[in-house]
Amino acid sequence: MNVSQKTTATWTNKGCYVDASDRMLRGYSVASSSMTTERCLSICLERGFTMAGTQNGDECFCGNQLFASGGVGALAANQGDCATKCKGEFCLERDKSPL
Repeated sequence: MNVSQKTTATWTNKGCYVDASDRMLRGYSVASSSMTTERCLSICLERGFTMAGTQNGDECFCGNQLFASGGVGALAANQGDCATKCKGEFCLERDKSPL
């Protein structure tokens, strides 16, 4: 999952993390064939969340904290695993979510 966190006026990439079916970001999620990193960030910001993550090229997850996923804490993934192309663009600029 590609995850970003909002700090005051900007979003900061937090890197790539291993996610599981119980999800690390649990506030809100949506899938769209036109998902982009920027669209995901906007979706999460509009809903008042401070963290956003993209996954599988078309999924967006929002939250205010990272939860343990799959019985483990925030487990960093191989950053090369986070180059999944979004349906609308590349998902590399912001956080990997992997988180």
